[in-house]
Amino acid sequence: MTARLSTLAGALTSARARPTAGVTMSPAEWRWAIGAALLVLGLTCIPYGVAWLRQDGAQQFTGFLLSADDGHTYLAKMAQGARGDWLFTQAYAAEPGPPLFLFPFYLVLGKLTGPDVVARIVGYHAARVVFGLAYLVAAYVWIAGFSARLKTRRLGFWLLALGGGLGWLALGAGGAAPRLEDLPLDLYLPEAFSFLLLMTLPHLAAARFALVLGLIAYRQGRVGMAGLLLMVVAFIVPLYPVVAGLLLVLGDLAGAATPGGLDRVRILTLVRRWLLLLLPAAPYVSYILLQTKLDPALAEFMDQNILLSPNLIHYALAYGPWAWFGWIGWRALRRDTPQLATWAAVWLALGIALTYIPISTQRRIIDGYWLWLAPLAARGLALVSRGSRWKRLVLPTLWLTTLPGIGLAWGGALGAAMAQTPALFIPRGQVVAFEWLAQQTQVGGVVLASFQTGNWVPAHTPFRAYLGHTVETPQIRTTEAAVARFFGTEASAQERATLLVIGHIDYVLWGPEERALGDFEPGTWQVLERVYASDGYEVYRVRADVHP
Repeated sequence: MTARLSTLAGALTSARARPTAGVTMSPAEWRWAIGAALLVLGLTCIPYGVAWLRQDGAQQFTGFLLSADDGHTYLAKMAQGARGDWLFTQAYAAEPGPPLFLFPFYLVLGKLTGPDVVARIVGYHAARVVFGLAYLVAAYVWIAGFSARLKTRRLGFWLLALGGGLGWLALGAGGAAPRLEDLPLDLYLPEAFSFLLLMTLPHLAAARFALVLGLIAYRQGRVGMAGLLLMVVAFIVPLYPVVAGLLLVLGDLAGAATPGGLDRVRILTLVRRWLLLLLPAAPYVSYILLQTKLDPALAEFMDQNILLSPNLIHYALAYGPWAWFGWIGWRALRRDTPQLATWAAVWLALGIALTYIPISTQRRIIDGYWLWLAPLAARGLALVSRGSRWKRLVLPTLWLTTLPGIGLAWGGALGAAMAQTPALFIPRGQVVAFEWLAQQTQVGGVVLASFQTGNWVPAHTPFRAYLGHTVETPQIRTTEAAVARFFGTEASAQERATLLVIGHIDYVLWGPEERALGDFEPGTWQVLERVYASDGYEVYRVRADVHP
């Protein structure tokens, strides 16, 4: 990886692409970049290490401290890969649906880790660290293109890796100011800043790594390579290369829109450049769009994946503290490397605006924004901080006021590990019940359980869950209400039998979570046959002759 990045970094020092004369990356600078990246990733691993040590004979750590519901869907996808699948099928629905070429990152990762759930958890975090390291080192190379000064590069790296915003100041203000009721971006949106991404999602770290390499390649004029790298990004997150490609094309247009700059030859050159950039990713992106039209289950999946942008105030709180310094840095960059400055201006001017286009995953579009603002802000801060003692206080003040958001995310994860938060630790009795289910020869059946238990089922067993995820479970509200009614006391035997049939239910899992939904006693109903009981967890098989 270092050799590959060295080749890309060398282009930053070429006569055509260098930001300032004489920019190089010495072996010592490479060592610093790798060491700093390892330090950041070590910081992200501390809460997980604490959680792992907090396991005991009564409960087992799930492997997740943030976005645990989503995390288990990734383990479920890895389990499909471990069973030999190359195509994704629904794991949180009564019907698996047609096999689709989706989530190849986790299917391949599952093949590498194997069927054991603990091995998959370890593999998940190993991938998080490996791709996080690759992303941070590549990002340092990217930042090197914005300044020749070593201190400015390092500052840009720290801003990129640990930077946050002022959104934490609005915590608790939602009651008095409804426009502030959303959480700060640095507490829940990994696309907005880097630290949360590094703590949680290996596939986003891998996509960001490929995106950064693509930006570097495009910056140095290797457009074909940039297009191939955007294709890699598309296989991981199909939306990202669409946004990145659009913004780079607009940046090219803005750079060429000078008097006499768009003659016939220049237009043809630009079109060829854009085709090389956009065409490699186009087939897979088109495949995804087509499947959302042809497959009703996938269309519903997308409809339920609602990730709308927060009020614009939250973006202002997130990026506002750095905007003025970014402007100063941009003015300096424009004198050195005008085309890079033009791309940056287009990305920063349109990046937030695009997050309000009418799609369900609006806030995902912000990905990549910090890649441009952080190095520009670092260059601006380096310029502003020179001189008087008061100017030298600007940077420490910014760090003190923006780090709390990142600190809250990290501290929240550590606190959850110390407190052994129930949703993040599986009771040992339930683990044993899952192990019993996993030993059954039937693969692809359906288990009926509460939402929390159902979220764990496909990650620990070869069964699908009738209910278990707010996005991947079809008609989530209706399904959740039906399950609650099943375990309650008001449903008739006919209603319960009907649910078992239409849901293709093979097993009913009954434990503390299900008991909390109502007083239904599965053992008193002749339709169900108890096949497992231990430590307060029971598994019932639906009799083969059941009919509503």
